[in-house]
Amino acid sequence: MLKADLHIHTSYSDGKMKPDEIIDLANEKGLKVIGVTDHDNIEGSQAMLELNGKHGIEVIPGIELSADFHGKEVHLLGYFMDFKNPALIEHLKLIKNLRIRRIDKMIVKLKELGVNINSTALFEKYSSSCSIGRPHLANEILEQGYVKDFQTAFNRYLGDNKPAFVKKDNLNFEIMIELIKVSGGLSFVAHPGSYFRESTLVELKKAGIRGIEVYHPSHNDAHNKKYMKFVKEHNLLAVGGSDFHGYSEYDYHNIGRFYIDEAEFTLLKEKAKSIRNQK
Repeated sequence: MLKADLHIHTSYSDGKMKPDEIIDLANEKGLKVIGVTDHDNIEGSQAMLELNGKHGIEVIPGIELSADFHGKEVHLLGYFMDFKNPALIEHLKLIKNLRIRRIDKMIVKLKELGVNINSTALFEKYSSSCSIGRPHLANEILEQGYVKDFQTAFNRYLGDNKPAFVKKDNLNFEIMIELIKVSGGLSFVAHPGSYFRESTLVELKKAGIRGIEVYHPSHNDAHNKKYMKFVKEHNLLAVGGSDFHGYSEYDYHNIGRFYIDEAEFTLLKEKAKSIRNQK
């Protein structure tokens, strides 16, 4: 049975493992297809593509983009994109700068709270990550001894509406969907969970979304049925994956358990091929 996990993160964003470690783990878990969807960067996916075919595993190019949807953050998954597309490259540079500016603002807030983090040292330490974010800052707070564990850094300082929180500046969802489209890719709503109304999904479909991430660790059976019903009724595609990061036990429990099957993956590849043929 073919299992395709299309939602995996590497050390190029907020994941723990390098691409070669991930492909070995995927092999242990019986996966035949994997998609690296690092946050707001393509470097991890590019590195993984160099390992395409190892252990007989097919690697799908991907990305996870944060976008602003009427004041709320949504995540979009993009697959089969042309990573050499000039518009994509320029937008990712802008997003990276926005991420850096956000971290600098949080470091200032942390200092006011008695938590002193050296900005220069932090960026040097995580220079291999192309999408520095709150998880990296949380790790630094933990390593400096200000908290007892990673989650406490979020609960006390960095979580939404906590004292050191700074809202991320995201580009408009229509821009991000169009960016995936002009790069030759297919865009999907990532892990909608309980937060997406049907009217929201309809609006995203009108903006160009090709499908929904139906299978995800945060979804229960009701979510799966709801989103699969929407996918079928609106002639969309279903994707899914473990959202693997590698920092917790449940990550290793989930990888190999959340995936799309061969029939769903075949539909995805056929749609991607038809898009390329139209160019």
